[in-house]
Amino acid sequence: MFRIQISPSLALELLDLPHAAALFELTSKNREFLARWLPWVGFIQRIEDTEKFIQSTKQQWASGNGFQCAIFYQEKLAGIIGFHEFNRSNDSASVGYWLGEQYQGKGLIQQSLPVLIAQAFKTYAIQRVVIRCAVNNHKSRKIPEKLGFQLEGILKANEKLHGEYIDQAIYSLIKS
Repeated sequence: MFRIQISPSLALELLDLPHAAALFELTSKNREFLARWLPWVGFIQRIEDTEKFIQSTKQQWASGNGFQCAIFYQEKLAGIIGFHEFNRSNDSASVGYWLGEQYQGKGLIQQSLPVLIAQAFKTYAIQRVVIRCAVNNHKSRKIPEKLGFQLEGILKANEKLHGEYIDQAIYSLIKS
Protein backbone atom coordinates (compact mmCIF):
# COMPACT_ATOMS: atom_id res chain seq x y z
CA MET A 1 0.00 0.00 0.00
CA PHE A 2 1.36 3.41 -0.85
CA ARG A 3 0.63 6.71 0.83
CA ILE A 4 1.26 10.14 -0.66
CA GLN A 5 1.29 13.00 1.83
CA ILE A 6 0.11 16.04 -0.13
CA SER A 7 -0.05 18.45 2.80
CA PRO A 8 -0.04 18.10 6.59
CA SER A 9 -3.82 17.51 6.51
CA LEU A 10 -4.23 15.75 3.13
CA ALA A 11 -3.01 12.32 2.02
CA LEU A 12 -3.82 9.68 -0.57
CA GLU A 13 -3.61 5.95 0.09
CA LEU A 14 -4.02 3.12 -2.37
CA LEU A 15 -7.51 1.79 -1.68
CA ASP A 16 -7.40 -1.45 0.29
CA LEU A 17 -9.69 -3.65 2.39
CA PRO A 18 -8.83 -1.94 5.70
CA HIS A 19 -10.61 1.14 4.23
CA ALA A 20 -13.88 -0.76 3.70
CA ALA A 21 -15.70 0.19 6.92
CA ALA A 22 -14.86 3.89 6.68
CA LEU A 23 -15.65 3.99 2.95
CA PHE A 24 -19.00 2.25 3.45
CA GLU A 25 -19.87 4.62 6.29
CA LEU A 26 -18.95 7.67 4.19
CA THR A 27 -21.01 6.37 1.26
CA SER A 28 -23.98 5.61 3.51
CA LYS A 29 -23.92 9.00 5.24
CA ASN A 30 -23.73 10.75 1.87
CA ARG A 31 -26.02 8.45 -0.11
CA GLU A 32 -28.54 11.12 -1.15
CA PHE A 33 -25.84 13.69 -1.87
CA LEU A 34 -23.75 11.29 -3.98
CA ALA A 35 -26.68 9.69 -5.80
CA ARG A 36 -27.49 13.00 -7.44
CA TRP A 37 -24.57 12.51 -9.86
CA LEU A 38 -23.19 9.00 -9.36
CA PRO A 39 -25.18 6.04 -10.70
CA TRP A 40 -23.30 3.38 -8.69
CA VAL A 41 -24.44 4.62 -5.25
CA GLY A 42 -27.63 2.54 -5.30
CA PHE A 43 -25.60 -0.64 -5.70
CA ILE A 44 -23.72 -0.08 -2.41
CA GLN A 45 -26.17 -1.40 0.17
CA ARG A 46 -23.95 -3.48 2.48
CA ILE A 47 -20.34 -3.37 3.56
CA GLU A 48 -19.79 -6.46 1.41
CA ASP A 49 -20.62 -4.34 -1.65
CA THR A 50 -17.86 -1.92 -0.67
CA GLU A 51 -15.46 -4.81 -0.07
CA LYS A 52 -16.29 -6.21 -3.52
CA PHE A 53 -15.57 -2.80 -5.08
CA ILE A 54 -12.24 -2.59 -3.24
CA GLN A 55 -11.30 -6.10 -4.42
CA SER A 56 -11.98 -5.00 -8.01
CA THR A 57 -9.71 -1.98 -7.54
CA LYS A 58 -6.98 -4.25 -6.19
CA GLN A 59 -7.27 -6.38 -9.35
CA GLN A 60 -7.16 -3.19 -11.41
CA TRP A 61 -3.92 -2.17 -9.66
CA ALA A 62 -2.39 -5.65 -9.99
CA SER A 63 -3.11 -5.76 -13.73
CA GLY A 64 -1.56 -2.30 -14.25
CA ASN A 65 -4.85 -0.91 -15.50
CA GLY A 66 -5.15 2.08 -13.17
CA PHE A 67 -5.72 2.52 -9.46
CA GLN A 68 -8.03 4.09 -6.90
CA CYS A 69 -6.95 6.05 -3.85
CA ALA A 70 -8.71 6.90 -0.63
CA ILE A 71 -8.51 10.61 0.14
CA PHE A 72 -7.72 11.31 3.77
CA TYR A 73 -8.37 14.76 5.20
CA GLN A 74 -7.28 15.28 8.81
CA GLU A 75 -6.84 11.49 8.99
CA LYS A 76 -10.50 10.80 8.04
CA LEU A 77 -11.54 9.14 4.82
CA ALA A 78 -13.10 11.96 2.78
CA GLY A 79 -13.59 10.39 -0.67
CA ILE A 80 -12.04 8.55 -3.59
CA ILE A 81 -9.91 9.62 -6.54
CA GLY A 82 -8.36 7.45 -9.20
CA PHE A 83 -8.03 6.21 -12.73
CA HIS A 84 -10.92 4.24 -14.17
CA GLU A 85 -8.57 2.60 -16.63
CA PHE A 86 -5.41 3.07 -18.62
CA ASN A 87 -5.94 2.79 -22.37
CA ARG A 88 -2.55 1.35 -23.29
CA SER A 89 -3.07 1.44 -27.05
CA ASN A 90 -3.60 5.23 -26.88
CA ASP A 91 -1.61 6.05 -23.72
CA SER A 92 -4.65 7.74 -22.21
CA ALA A 93 -6.47 7.50 -18.91
CA SER A 94 -9.85 8.43 -17.52
CA VAL A 95 -9.95 9.86 -14.01
CA GLY A 96 -12.79 10.16 -11.51
CA TYR A 97 -13.32 11.52 -8.03
CA TRP A 98 -15.91 12.12 -5.34
CA LEU A 99 -16.02 13.55 -1.83
CA GLY A 100 -18.44 13.35 1.04
CA GLU A 101 -20.55 16.49 1.29
CA GLN A 102 -18.82 17.68 4.48
CA TYR A 103 -15.47 17.68 2.64
CA GLN A 104 -16.59 19.80 -0.31
CA GLY A 105 -15.06 23.24 -0.84
CA LYS A 106 -11.73 22.52 0.87
CA GLY A 107 -9.69 22.13 -2.33
CA LEU A 108 -9.03 18.43 -1.70
CA ILE A 109 -9.56 17.29 -5.28
CA GLN A 110 -7.83 20.34 -6.69
CA GLN A 111 -4.74 19.47 -4.61
CA SER A 112 -4.90 15.69 -5.16
CA LEU A 113 -5.55 15.48 -8.87
CA PRO A 114 -2.28 17.11 -10.05
CA VAL A 115 -0.33 14.61 -7.95
CA LEU A 116 -2.10 11.67 -9.57
CA ILE A 117 -1.75 13.13 -13.04
CA ALA A 118 1.99 13.67 -12.54
CA GLN A 119 2.22 10.01 -11.47
CA ALA A 120 0.36 8.90 -14.61
CA PHE A 121 2.55 11.01 -16.90
CA LYS A 122 5.82 9.94 -15.29
CA THR A 123 5.33 6.35 -14.15
CA TYR A 124 2.75 5.05 -16.59
CA ALA A 125 3.70 7.03 -19.74
CA ILE A 126 0.17 8.38 -20.06
CA GLN A 127 -0.08 11.21 -22.60
CA ARG A 128 -3.74 12.20 -22.21
CA VAL A 129 -5.98 12.37 -19.13
CA VAL A 130 -9.75 12.65 -19.53
CA ILE A 131 -12.44 13.75 -17.07
CA ARG A 132 -16.15 13.32 -17.78
CA CYS A 133 -18.66 15.28 -15.69
CA ALA A 134 -22.41 15.68 -15.88
CA VAL A 135 -23.04 18.97 -17.67
CA ASN A 136 -25.06 20.29 -14.73
CA ASN A 137 -22.59 19.14 -12.05
CA HIS A 138 -20.97 22.56 -11.81
CA LYS A 139 -18.83 21.76 -8.74
CA SER A 140 -17.24 18.78 -10.44
CA ARG A 141 -16.72 20.69 -13.69
CA LYS A 142 -14.82 23.46 -11.87
CA ILE A 143 -11.99 21.04 -11.07
CA PRO A 144 -10.75 20.40 -14.63
CA GLU A 145 -11.42 24.01 -15.56
CA LYS A 146 -9.23 25.29 -12.70
CA LEU A 147 -6.49 22.76 -13.46
CA GLY A 148 -6.03 23.72 -17.10
CA PHE A 149 -7.98 20.94 -18.78
CA GLN A 150 -9.57 21.80 -22.11
CA LEU A 151 -13.27 21.30 -22.71
CA GLU A 152 -13.44 19.06 -25.77
CA GLY A 153 -17.20 18.97 -26.06
CA ILE A 154 -20.47 17.63 -24.76
CA LEU A 155 -21.37 13.96 -25.06
CA LYS A 156 -25.14 13.85 -25.53
CA ALA A 157 -27.14 11.33 -23.48
CA ASN A 158 -23.88 9.66 -22.43
CA GLU A 159 -24.83 8.35 -18.99
CA LYS A 160 -28.01 6.85 -17.57
CA LEU A 161 -28.83 8.36 -14.19
CA HIS A 162 -32.08 7.66 -12.33
CA GLY A 163 -33.70 6.31 -15.48
CA GLU A 164 -32.82 9.33 -17.61
CA TYR A 165 -29.94 9.96 -19.97
CA ILE A 166 -27.77 12.94 -19.11
CA ASP A 167 -25.19 14.85 -21.10
CA GLN A 168 -21.56 14.85 -20.03
CA ALA A 169 -18.83 17.43 -20.55
CA ILE A 170 -15.52 15.87 -21.57
CA TYR A 171 -12.27 17.54 -20.58
CA SER A 172 -8.71 16.55 -21.42
CA LEU A 173 -5.19 17.40 -20.38
CA ILE A 174 -2.32 16.51 -22.70
CA LYS A 175 1.15 15.84 -21.27
CA SER A 176 2.88 18.17 -23.71
